[in-house]
Amino acid sequence: MVGEALGAWIHFLAIFSAVACLAAEIALYRAEMTAAALQRLRRIDLGFGLAALAIVVTGLLRVFFFGKGADYYAHNHIFWAKMFLFVVVALLSIVPTLHFPRAARLAAGG
Repeated sequence: MVGEALGAWIHFLAIFSAVACLAAEIALYRAEMTAAALQRLRRIDLGFGLAALAIVVTGLLRVFFFGKGADYYAHNHIFWAKMFLFVVVALLSIVPTLHFPRAARLAAGG
């Protein structure tokens, strides 16, 4: 019972952290930025990646150990819609993840 609640709490905390990181990236990104600002964006993007990893790990734990069971989720269309959207966001996040280090090197003169 405690494990299930803790798993759900960490899972939701990771989701909210990922959303906060994405909002911060959107708010801080500008057409012209200093190397320090780009370095800050790289750290925020790393936070997003770690939050996404936590979402996956805690989600799998919830499916197989703490939730309603894998059979329930395998037949749940809303679950698969969420998985599809998670993959779409993950694929869309590849572009900024690759862009921030390149832009930071260019801004630093390298």
